[in-house]
Amino acid sequence: MLIGTTFAWFTDSVTSANNIIKSGNLDVELYYQAEGQTDWTKVTENTNVFKADTLWEPGHTEVVKLKVVNEGTLALKYHLGVNVASEIGSVNVNDEAFKLSDFIKFGIVDGAQTYTRDQAIAAVDATATPLKTAYNSGTTALEAKNDGNTDEKIVTMVVYMPTTVGNEANAKTGAAVPTINLGINLYATQMTAESDSFNDQYDKDAWHPDMEVTTAADLQAALNNGVTNIALADDIDLEEPIVIPAPAASTYSLRRNANAVVINLNGKKITSNLTSGRAILVQGAAEIKNGTITTTNGVGAIFATGKSASLILTDMTVAVTGTGTNKEWILTAVGAANGAKVVINNGTYSAEKGYGLVVSTTGADVTINDGIFTTEGTTESAAVRFDSGWDNSKVYTKAVINGGVFNAPEGGFAFTANNAYGKDITINGGTFNGKVASHYQDNGVVINGGIFNDKLFEGGNHTDKYQIKGGTFSFDPTKRVAEGFKVVDANGTYYVVADDVTVAYDAAGLNNAIAAGKTEVVLAEGDYALRFTNHTNFNLNDMTIKGLGDVNLAISSSEAWYGRVQGSNVTFENIHFTSSVGATGKATYNNCTFDGWTICASSNKEETTFNNCTINGCLNTSTDFSSGDVFVNNCEIAKAEYSGSMTMNFVDCQIGEIIIWNANTNLTNCQVTELDNSNVTTATVTIK
Repeated sequence: MLIGTTFAWFTDSVTSANNIIKSGNLDVELYYQAEGQTDWTKVTENTNVFKADTLWEPGHTEVVKLKVVNEGTLALKYHLGVNVASEIGSVNVNDEAFKLSDFIKFGIVDGAQTYTRDQAIAAVDATATPLKTAYNSGTTALEAKNDGNTDEKIVTMVVYMPTTVGNEANAKTGAAVPTINLGINLYATQMTAESDSFNDQYDKDAWHPDMEVTTAADLQAALNNGVTNIALADDIDLEEPIVIPAPAASTYSLRRNANAVVINLNGKKITSNLTSGRAILVQGAAEIKNGTITTTNGVGAIFATGKSASLILTDMTVAVTGTGTNKEWILTAVGAANGAKVVINNGTYSAEKGYGLVVSTTGADVTINDGIFTTEGTTESAAVRFDSGWDNSKVYTKAVINGGVFNAPEGGFAFTANNAYGKDITINGGTFNGKVASHYQDNGVVINGGIFNDKLFEGGNHTDKYQIKGGTFSFDPTKRVAEGFKVVDANGTYYVVADDVTVAYDAAGLNNAIAAGKTEVVLAEGDYALRFTNHTNFNLNDMTIKGLGDVNLAISSSEAWYGRVQGSNVTFENIHFTSSVGATGKATYNNCTFDGWTICASSNKEETTFNNCTINGCLNTSTDFSSGDVFVNNCEIAKAEYSGSMTMNFVDCQIGEIIIWNANTNLTNCQVTELDNSNVTTATVTIK
């Protein structure tokens, strides 16, 4: 027996405030039935599924049945969760702190079960876990309501205090009354059962969280209880840091994103009122996305630390406001250290005094794919800064920048690398509006691409601060260019290319390079023209033509109304085509713009590929040649109209109008304003 006080453990304080039922076009209901009852009662946000005014003690047991019913006309998949939403701990008679969730146990049994007390405990005792361990049902499917018949799923929940519990859970007189708020959560979303005009896969990726939270306490409790899909239902204010815990040693995986928690801010905002430290501390694997995190007193926003920390940021706005008394490396939107891994896919990251992103002197592994990074601080701060551990730390910084915009105030740094023992820092792309610095960088920052609008700065006693192998510069970077590369001066804008690349500055230079059989030609900024005559003058077999800056190219042909390019395995990059154009063989267009008709005209059924292009005219297949398959990735297209035996494959595209004249078509994650497939008779059109 527990002696010395009475307890209000599961009375009015036990709520179902987290019994959030998602609907949309669905109609899902949750019902409960307490032991001894015969009727089912609908669960609402104010429902208490346990007996009121119960005095819990060792041996006390309650049994509750939960029933999920699909009341709607759409098939659905649902997730049922039970967790400690919040808890008040206490001090026991031995002056030891304790929480009830460590002692009360629960288990779940399929079906509607009827038990005696001993039978109930026996049914779950072997698999029961402390109440602090969250229950996740996994995804369960329910068919749509049909002719008044509903599909349902029933489970029986047994909650009990083992008879082995003693005074370790007995609060002393005058101590806080230990209380648990138990959350029961039901989320449902569409299932791939109904079909549209094409198939039943249009809702296969419908996502639902395991839990929605409205307070910082609920968010921390969900993280502590191992909930892996969390969504914010309201803005949250922080009075103490949120900690994403490291995995237990027994479950640690070298794949640090395995079993990562997903925190979907759902367009909401987390505001930190802390005066020291960081708002969010990441020690485990997590993805944070779709929202805003702001600090107001000059403290850091997000900090990932430790080799078990793995963080992905997507569609985020993170801002550090206020200056406070902390150093610049604390006042950062995103920080990483001690071997943590961070991937930033996109978003906006800013600091009023410090850094948009910083890797501290104990090293980390960081990849930036896109985003805007801004420092508004002094010339000592930077938009991004990579430091590395000293040699005896054996933790080195690895950083890759594939894209993004990096802004600093006048005289400030867009990028700084302070890597005395850095091993691998690479810039493949991005725009740097501020100085770029490489201090103590033994191996040098490798620059393969990007736009640099200020100067390069070197410091320290080491050599080889940069290895420049590509990029666009507002200044002449010749003295820092790697061996095997050269600088092209195009009217005061400087480009770095390989030594064996031919540079053309006018139409004559381009024609001469093609006639000479060059395999790669770079066009300096300007206007160019090509004309193909009767297959005899030249072809572009196995050739790559790249534009530097604003390059306009007009192509004409004596054999077609459009600019028919002779040749196969030809690649165009960063070209603005001012005429209609099409290639007779395999062709790839990267980052190109088309003003006229864009013709897929391979005469040998070879592939045509468009990557990151803008087609202002019409994407079309040739009527006089049988085109090969066409692949269109991440493009903006005003209009597409085509027919033929090929397959048109569109992925991640925005398309104004598509007119299909009986051609196989695959549309994956595309936005289409108008689709006309009324003329399709034998072809297949698939939308995913």
